[in-house]
Amino acid sequence: MGDSQSLVALIDCNNFYVSCERVFNPAWQNRPVAVLSNNDGCVVARSKEVKAMGVPMGVPYFQVRDLLERQNAVVVSSNYALYGDLSHRVMETLRSFSPDVEIYSIDEAFLTLQKEDPIEIRKRVLKWTGIPVSIGIGATKTIAKAAAELAKGAKDGVFWIAEANRKQVLSELPAGEVWGIGRRLSKRMEAQGIFSAEDFAEKSDEWIRKHYGVIGLRMALELRGISTLELSDVEEKKKSIMYSRSFAQKVRDLLELEEAISSYTAGAAAKMRRQESLASAMEVYVYGKELHSFKKVYMTFPEPLDYTPDLVLWAKAGINALFDSEEAYRKVGVLLLGLVDKGAYQCDLFDREPVSPKKKKLSALMDAINQKKGKGTLKFLGEGTESPWKMRREKNTGSYTTDWDHLKQV
Repeated sequence: MGDSQSLVALIDCNNFYVSCERVFNPAWQNRPVAVLSNNDGCVVARSKEVKAMGVPMGVPYFQVRDLLERQNAVVVSSNYALYGDLSHRVMETLRSFSPDVEIYSIDEAFLTLQKEDPIEIRKRVLKWTGIPVSIGIGATKTIAKAAAELAKGAKDGVFWIAEANRKQVLSELPAGEVWGIGRRLSKRMEAQGIFSAEDFAEKSDEWIRKHYGVIGLRMALELRGISTLELSDVEEKKKSIMYSRSFAQKVRDLLELEEAISSYTAGAAAKMRRQESLASAMEVYVYGKELHSFKKVYMTFPEPLDYTPDLVLWAKAGINALFDSEEAYRKVGVLLLGLVDKGAYQCDLFDREPVSPKKKKLSALMDAINQKKGKGTLKFLGEGTESPWKMRREKNTGSYTTDWDHLKQV
């Protein structure tokens, strides 16, 4: 790497959703591939071939359907089970190089580099997971983030912003592309004569603190190569967990709404148990047929909960309180709030056993089976069986790594 000083690398999975689909469908490697959002509504991921067609991110699918069909493009529904599992495999592969890994998003992670070869990191991730990655390297997280964008156009997929070329590279980087600035803030900066990342970094500390506060000063220090954002190898527990989906069609029936909210609550509860938390409160909300028709109800529990049937009872009570027989609903959701650590919370003085051993065993068993055999292998009857309200995913590919029934045959 040039010296013994540790550097920061940002590993960014290339076109992650598309790459995941191509791992198990190698014939799609050179074909244009587009991934759709919930209910197959909008394009949320594009291969470079689809980008070259001029298909913008987030465009409604119906507007580009004919274009994609003429170009023989592959169009698939979002397969979150597959993407989540492959993301986990990528992150575990990175940990084989360094214990200092901070997961930034489903397809990005920061890594502390000392003697590791970034080319070898790319090769191993590709070999072990099938996912191509780009790597940006710098003295700080902010510089590494900028380098990662430039790495996508590099021949070997790696770009290093060293001290020797830092000012030159940052002088060519628009301020709006700096991590944490964005388009809105960049307009304000342009009015002040700041057009590049280096323009901002060169301003005095006093000027930056006056106009952009302490956060702006930290950003400037990061751009100068002075680290102010440390890597965290421990993923922070979420303080709240939301689970919601839009319906494939408008729902008017209370029973269907109860099934939907039961299913979403079960999903949120499973996520919460994975981080070993309990919920102190819940918010249930509904969207009617009009954009402005939004209602919610907030409920506080007598004791923090993680047992799905108990949470489902509260969620159903919320839906019943919100239900209007004259309304046609297009979306419902649940938000678990006030999450506390399972092993450190204030119990009720008169309740010696807030969660029975049987409930704990049942929850652990269901979570283990669903994790091993695939989501929804075991579920509560209240979640429904036919589920006509479920979101439309007509072009969904298989859950090749999380469901035995979808295992590829060779």
